[in-house]
Amino acid sequence: MSVSTTTKKAKTSSTESGFSQFLDKIVNDHVFPALKDNAKNIGNKPISWEIAVTKKDQFVLRLYPHFQTLTNSIEYTKSILKYMEIEQVPKEYTSNGIEDKEYYKYHFENFQVRCVTLMDLTAHYINQSLNLGYPDRNCKLEFIAENENIKGTPLGVAIKKLTNDYSELKHERNVIVHKVSKASKDFLIIGTVDYIINWNSFLTEPRTSTLKSKKELAISKIIAEMNDVIDKLEGDISNVILHTIPGTLQVIRFFESLK
Repeated sequence: MSVSTTTKKAKTSSTESGFSQFLDKIVNDHVFPALKDNAKNIGNKPISWEIAVTKKDQFVLRLYPHFQTLTNSIEYTKSILKYMEIEQVPKEYTSNGIEDKEYYKYHFENFQVRCVTLMDLTAHYINQSLNLGYPDRNCKLEFIAENENIKGTPLGVAIKKLTNDYSELKHERNVIVHKVSKASKDFLIIGTVDYIINWNSFLTEPRTSTLKSKKELAISKIIAEMNDVIDKLEGDISNVILHTIPGTLQVIRFFESLK
């Protein structure tokens, strides 16, 4: 895992989110200086934490990719909505026997899996940011929330909120993996409308228009649900990051003392 040697000042938003606070207090104040200090060791090549000289630089250069992966994954998950918002399913799909319902359902289920994966990435970020030392197999939000140094703290409360908010989503992902995904009413409407329009040659134009409107409404409801989920998830993760920063700075000060 490596990070870019670019030392351009990180941008922060006007809102004091966990993401902007991390960029300001960790990236700008510690990661970029570490990149600059260690760049001379390998010229213009990417810097990995292994070549950093000090324990402090090794720590921040190991942490930064976890933050990058988490934030990039959030943006990727948001981008799935673009596939849902298209006006018409591409003919490349429908001409190969992929029905509209299956197209939307695929992207919806991919979205669900990605959302739950974000929680796994958040757990790995916390583990690294606080130098907790959990092995990968035990690096779960549920375990971290019960850590004696975290339970009952603002961070512990933020983690609990995240896990509680998405316990149903995790269950749904497991259902999808085991091929027993429950068909929601909206997906059922999409499939039913397409079946009626494609197989009933006696439909009037007004009736066809009414059915298409029902299908569009069903798709809109699914998109609205997805937007609500990712907005809430991003807010929860931002809150978690915000409450890790004091501990991260404490770890940095500890490693600085080892000079």
